[in-house]
Amino acid sequence: MKKQILSAFLLLIPVSLMAQVVSVSEQDLFRGGNINLVKLVADNKNYKGSPYLNDTFENTALVFDSNRGFEGPMRYHMGYQIFEFKNAAGERFKILPESGFKLVHQGKSYVRDKIRLKSEGELDGVFQLLWEGQHFRVLRYLKKELEQARKDGIPAPATGSSEGPLPTWIDRSYYVIAKGNEGIRVENSHKKMINLNFFNAKVYKTYTDQNKVKLKNEEALLEMVAHLDQNTP
Repeated sequence: MKKQILSAFLLLIPVSLMAQVVSVSEQDLFRGGNINLVKLVADNKNYKGSPYLNDTFENTALVFDSNRGFEGPMRYHMGYQIFEFKNAAGERFKILPESGFKLVHQGKSYVRDKIRLKSEGELDGVFQLLWEGQHFRVLRYLKKELEQARKDGIPAPATGSSEGPLPTWIDRSYYVIAKGNEGIRVENSHKKMINLNFFNAKVYKTYTDQNKVKLKNEEALLEMVAHLDQNTP
């Protein structure tokens, strides 16, 4: 099963996808296709922690739906769900791709999609595409939120200071299993997952009982969905 998942994952990296990917400037990006590029101003640093998946800019490949692409230094802002691009002069731009793009960042594929989550409405955003089979896809919605410190845990400010503690970026990422443009948020219990009526309950329960699946374990989650995919008519 692990070999099958690895093979499927490698097939997701087709940003070599027969597209001609070249290093370009932000002027070229404007002519690239389905993308908006907005210059960023200085950051507001009144927070703790980092909103980024990784603070450093890393070489990233982006392919438009026209099959034309480019590569350049980028990082992912988990607070705003955008990619930041840095040009040769060090200026930063936020990239707002529309649907129909593919991107490989840190060795993982990303897509923009709209998925109707059961009981939660539509989720429109950028997702890590972790696995894709005949019926299901496993995605990860990378998200951070600013959280204020609890009032009962706030120490009294120093004399002469009117500022309280700064808010902190907290990771609120979660996994999504999608079938077409409908999906579910991965819960922490198998009972909740079965009650969502998204899979064949008998196949799901048999597999998870036999394999002691922990839903927070990404490898185990991918193996489980691969099994469900193979056993879905």
